[in-house]
Amino acid sequence: MVLVAITTWVRMAGLSNNSFTQDESTMVLFARGVLERGYPFLRQGSSDFIISTYELVPYPIALAIKLFGDTEITARLPAVAFSGLTTWLIMRFATELFDRRTGALASLLFALLPWSIYWGRNAFYPSQVALATLLSTMAVFRLISGLPLRPRDYLNIWLAVVFMYLTWEGSIGMLPTFFIVLLMLSWGRWNWLRDIHAWTAAIGIVAVVVAQLTWRTVLREPYQGVVIGRSEVSSAELAFMSPSFDPLYYLVQLASGSHLLIAASLLIGLFWWRRSMPMRYLGLIILLYGTIMTTLLGYYALRYVFLCAPLLLIMVAAATVMLADQITNRAPKLSAAALGGLTTLHLAVATPWSLNPSQLFQSTESLRVPNELRDDMPGFSFREIAQELLKRIQPGDVIIVQAPFPFQAYGGGQGDYFLQTQTASSVFLTETSLPRYTDKWAGNPVLRTKAELDEVMAKHDRVWFLSAPDGATQGIIGKELYSTILRSFELVIDRGDGRLFLWINPGGETSSNASS
Repeated sequence: MVLVAITTWVRMAGLSNNSFTQDESTMVLFARGVLERGYPFLRQGSSDFIISTYELVPYPIALAIKLFGDTEITARLPAVAFSGLTTWLIMRFATELFDRRTGALASLLFALLPWSIYWGRNAFYPSQVALATLLSTMAVFRLISGLPLRPRDYLNIWLAVVFMYLTWEGSIGMLPTFFIVLLMLSWGRWNWLRDIHAWTAAIGIVAVVVAQLTWRTVLREPYQGVVIGRSEVSSAELAFMSPSFDPLYYLVQLASGSHLLIAASLLIGLFWWRRSMPMRYLGLIILLYGTIMTTLLGYYALRYVFLCAPLLLIMVAAATVMLADQITNRAPKLSAAALGGLTTLHLAVATPWSLNPSQLFQSTESLRVPNELRDDMPGFSFREIAQELLKRIQPGDVIIVQAPFPFQAYGGGQGDYFLQTQTASSVFLTETSLPRYTDKWAGNPVLRTKAELDEVMAKHDRVWFLSAPDGATQGIIGKELYSTILRSFELVIDRGDGRLFLWINPGGETSSNASS
């Protein structure tokens, strides 16, 4: 319980430091839909958009908002709770697989690792799916543990896997992973394959997957889209046939910064694979799932493999304990001292307050460490931008917003237009949106050229432009148009990677300025 308390305290300490991200705000809007109608939906233009992925994520958020109010902190409380539960389950599972020392070290690393802290403070799905994956891994392990199997064991597998899949459908890669690992580690012992309860659970899992994919397809209205994004991917593809294929992406990203010693521990752990079936079990799951996500998905993001973080840390802790025992020949006092030293070394490298090993080597200084692997990133500035706009906006103002959901989550509405001149973010053409395309978020009309922007400016006295995130905005509207905005609009606020601009028609009726 001490480790659960540490996990909770570390995440609560910085829970409101950063504003909602785009993904978080999406889940918050769906959660508000749950409170309004009982199921997750959000408003997209003049129509409603019912959730078709992350189906289970909005419900805990909605419950927290119902109980404690609609704030950033309450929306993120479920992520904190899931992190605490994951810490407790890591302790329990690692102790079952290895020993209590392994459980304590693995739980401590999960409590303090910047990667897990980041997602433990974030309302998006990774914290929830990591818990669900750990539950699934624990349930599946019983099939090869040698313990007598009961009907409820298969029910537990069904419940855990369905929880995992309906939290994030990308976790479907775990289904072939579990099956292959089971075959490899129980070769010649096929009792579970002959059990009717096993087949019932398998058929139940397939039924849920088919139902979810069917639901996702049915909800898609006919449209003509420009650019395909991650949200439009609904099946596996041969990623290694694409020019963007990067077989080393996850290895390079996760072996940098605070994860250097973790990576080294995993390599050391290879020496015990032959002697330790639990090490093989966890290692094969991580290896096979990573291979599937690398070769059969055309997009890469570290959050896609975060669900393996608890398993990885159990392996790291087990390798550390085995190394301490090995170098001291299992002498109790010496082994405890060695383990204490190795644990101190882990904490000196892998925690938010530790050394950053990448700074010690000039060759790695230029590597960009992803935001979620660092604890010192300021985050996006959606909150400050939205609050400033809400203080200054006047009736009749038009708002061009590049990230509608965070703006809406902070009470600013959907905005009026979306600006994009480059082929970047997905836009859609429907019968009701003609002659303009609409953005993929709020369904706002898309302005595709400077002439269309000028047309909007000619019809209104005041036009706001929310350029957040500003770096991405510059990429999708082009340098030329962005330079035009810098010349024509007044910069009202500049916060981090976000800017708020205002254009006032010199000949219009409105005489107030940005300070009004």
